[in-house]
Amino acid sequence: MAEVDGRAADRDATQLMSVASTDREPNRWAVLALLSVAQLMVVLDATIVTIAIPSAQEALHFSTQSRQWIVTAYALAFGSLLLLGGKLGDLFGRKWALIAGLVGFSIASAIGGLAQSFGVLVAARTLQGHSPHCSHPRRSGC
Repeated sequence: MAEVDGRAADRDATQLMSVASTDREPNRWAVLALLSVAQLMVVLDATIVTIAIPSAQEALHFSTQSRQWIVTAYALAFGSLLLLGGKLGDLFGRKWALIAGLVGFSIASAIGGLAQSFGVLVAARTLQGHSPHCSHPRRSGC
């Protein structure tokens, strides 16, 4: 009889633990949607910049040789700080690293969209490269 009571107690404890864990567990579909949108922002940005370079060159009057810096500034900043972004995510938490990355990327995108000179555009692209490093390495760990 004691074994039956012990099994019932274990079953009750397991049910109680599963109820408690679902209360604290985030909605996995919402997290997946958010991470998908974050990845879409980064990929869509690269496509938009590639298409917009000729228009930006005409509006900001920079040379054809300088066009490469718009793409290169982003790639250098992104690649050089990828490991740092992972460490920041470990120190401050995945959620806050993702939020900081998305906010920083959005602000840098606005600065780049409003740029009135080539230097400001390249600086904005560099800031854009710094921002997703916070969220990118954390995506696989969420």
